[in-house]
Amino acid sequence: MVDRSARGLLAPSRACLVALAALGASLLGSADGAPWTVTLSGIHGIDPGAFVGVSELSGVAYAGPTQGGAHRFLAVSDGAGVLTSLDVTFSATGAITSAAAAATLTLGVNRDFEGVALVPGAPDRVYLSEEGTPAVRAYDLTTGAEVQSLSTPAVFATRRGNRGFESLAASPGGGALWTANEDALTADGPATTTSAGSVVRLLRYDRSGATYAPAQQYAYPLDAIHAAPLFGQPQAGLSDLVVLPDGALVAMERSFAATLSVSYRHRLYLVDASTATDVGTGLPASGLIGNAYAPVTKTLLWSGTVNGSSGQNLEGLTLGPQLADGSWVLLGVVDDSSGGDPFSTLSVVSFVATAPTPTTPGDYNGDGAVDARDLDAWRASYGNLSPAGLGADGNGDGQVNAADYTVWRDAPASPAPVGPASVPEPSALWLAGVGLCLSAIARKSGWLGK
Repeated sequence: MVDRSARGLLAPSRACLVALAALGASLLGSADGAPWTVTLSGIHGIDPGAFVGVSELSGVAYAGPTQGGAHRFLAVSDGAGVLTSLDVTFSATGAITSAAAAATLTLGVNRDFEGVALVPGAPDRVYLSEEGTPAVRAYDLTTGAEVQSLSTPAVFATRRGNRGFESLAASPGGGALWTANEDALTADGPATTTSAGSVVRLLRYDRSGATYAPAQQYAYPLDAIHAAPLFGQPQAGLSDLVVLPDGALVAMERSFAATLSVSYRHRLYLVDASTATDVGTGLPASGLIGNAYAPVTKTLLWSGTVNGSSGQNLEGLTLGPQLADGSWVLLGVVDDSSGGDPFSTLSVVSFVATAPTPTTPGDYNGDGAVDARDLDAWRASYGNLSPAGLGADGNGDGQVNAADYTVWRDAPASPAPVGPASVPEPSALWLAGVGLCLSAIARKSGWLGK
């Protein structure tokens, strides 16, 4: 009953969606000023059907819409070494109306896989993070074979057991990957407790030819465990990362303590690395203990339990489809430990994320100033639909296009306009996107969902 072909796993529209929704995107790894708003939409069980290995889901990535009206996601198991294609449908408000397994693919090697990323320009492979080494590896979506292993900076060899690379996310244009260790490296300090948080490292990989190379590292401060447990070992850590359409980075923190009330608590934070030290260079590169550095800052977007009561083990999160009103779905997967977790079920969770409303013309990241970062927000959002006046829709026509660059350029507080070589030409962007779409469909026409 296992579908071992890429045809069942992905839809070809993935490349089109990324090309047309994020053309010209750049990623600063920061977000300033007024944040996005995030609300919990709900939780829904997954129908595994007759597929084997649909359990212990730890990471997820969005693959695009299917012909049948569903949205396809690719999830990985941290125990069975299986990729599962999930077809999910949403209401107009982002609530999940159905979720079912559509295909599975057994990977050639079973590792402790945690994060998932799909990138444009590489439709035949999926990137997975794993905790053991830790490492980020690429796998063939037809055979399940490992085809690439990215270099891991030496300091991550000091990861604590089962606290390696828990997360993985791709920037809108695929120019960067982000991951992080779940809890503090021994070289960086003590692990998280109920009385004190810890610090982990955000690691950015930049695209370099046909691979990705380690780039910046940033110290990210973790919250303490939310409560003292009645029994068992409590823990907390950075569970996943998400890159929003404007390039902003979101971290999901997960805390567990067996209590009579809330056992699993999650928090979503917007990350700002603009004033942070690159701890991948100099003395901090080998360890943070005893060395000076500036961590990222973070802004709380959402905190709570995903089922409104004791909580469930929400472990993976990804940016999903855009809704008709211009907001975006964030979809998460719950790790049910194959039935071994009494608090958690085989489920998916949805949130709705809405872009900030600029109060100054051209201030697309909502920080009160019109500067180069607003241009980056415009580039990352180019081609997106938007509620009138939200995000980078500077002229309020409901879409992000060349006219919104003009609003930014002509704003009173704007710096000198960038040169023609730095600003994407809308017609060229559109043609490039169409060409990519046609190429992907021609080469992988069998990938459309059933």
